[in-house]
Amino acid sequence: MPTKILRFWRIAAVWLVTLVASAGAALVSGCNGATGSDEVPCRETASCTAHGQCTQNLGGCLATTDADCAASSDCRSLGNCQVQGGRCWAFSSEACLKATVCQNEGACSASDGLCLALSDADCTGTWSACVYHGLCSAVAGACTATSDAACQKSINCAIEGACAVCGKRCGATSDGHCKSAKVCADHGLCTASDCACVAANSSDCAASAWCAQAGYCTAAGSRCVAASNSDCLPSQWCQVLGLCGAKEGQCVAVADADCARTLACATQGLCHAVSGKCVAVSSSDCAGTTMCTELGRCSAVGGTCQATSDAVCAALALCKNDGKCHAMSGQCRPTANADCAASKACAELGRCKLKGWGCAALSDADCAGSLACKDEAKCKAKNSTCVVP
Repeated sequence: MPTKILRFWRIAAVWLVTLVASAGAALVSGCNGATGSDEVPCRETASCTAHGQCTQNLGGCLATTDADCAASSDCRSLGNCQVQGGRCWAFSSEACLKATVCQNEGACSASDGLCLALSDADCTGTWSACVYHGLCSAVAGACTATSDAACQKSINCAIEGACAVCGKRCGATSDGHCKSAKVCADHGLCTASDCACVAANSSDCAASAWCAQAGYCTAAGSRCVAASNSDCLPSQWCQVLGLCGAKEGQCVAVADADCARTLACATQGLCHAVSGKCVAVSSSDCAGTTMCTELGRCSAVGGTCQATSDAVCAALALCKNDGKCHAMSGQCRPTANADCAASKACAELGRCKLKGWGCAALSDADCAGSLACKDEAKCKAKNSTCVVP
């Protein structure tokens, strides 16, 4: 949008806010505020958090202090950190420089209440706009692509084939741009169409990494999809996760037999196909898995194997070594200092006190009594670990 038009709308907005404030007594209940004793508590509204409009005024919520504007999300994202006419605006280039709109779009200079890209330097100094997307020239207040050279230097040229000027941005204008880009090798998007790389040939899809991994091997609707079970069966996700049947363009779990032969079944108990995924449906799925024998997660809860028994946790090496002797939130964890104090981690590493969900070295005394102190001179507690003083 041209700068003159932006300025016009800014002036119109200020006029409108002033008009609303002067006519606030006529507001009816159910709008942004209400008259009389039913006024909205402005500081409890989203308008305060987002826009700095935190003060009740004539039945509405308005921005009345720079402090409220500076605390708003609009200040952080748009540079709207100062108040005028009941609204927060961007009147400081310093505020613009700190705002997300500068970091992402090069809108780093303040003009008539807006953060705009007013010079090429605003754009070239911005990683996202210029370095990544090739939008390196300031035109009408915004960073714009004006040369193929800038597009070709951009990171997105190598990733998405956006290597030439397309309107005001960089895009793919030839198949060559796409075929040398990462999206072709990874996702089979090797043909240029409307300034973007799309999937036009199933052969491109079949040669992609995404075909080998997820079964997206057939071109359909400008992208690669899993069109049949034959796409899914050779994929890594079929072998590892049991996602061997095609449904609505992707590979999903459709048969218990597919789940049962996966590593996820053997190690995590995910042995049955339910709603397109392999899950654990009973404790027998969990029994014998490493999740159960090593981590105590021996009960099927919500489709996964979880720890539900203190007795199971207490019998594990995990309890003896790390103090993780009680079932909590689906895992074996220490729940008191006593769990840690009785563990091998305390005797050897000084981790004798409970911190969060684990045992930690929190005192010099615990470190001084540990083997780490005796053998390695790690006798002082720092950052939950015993270290050399």
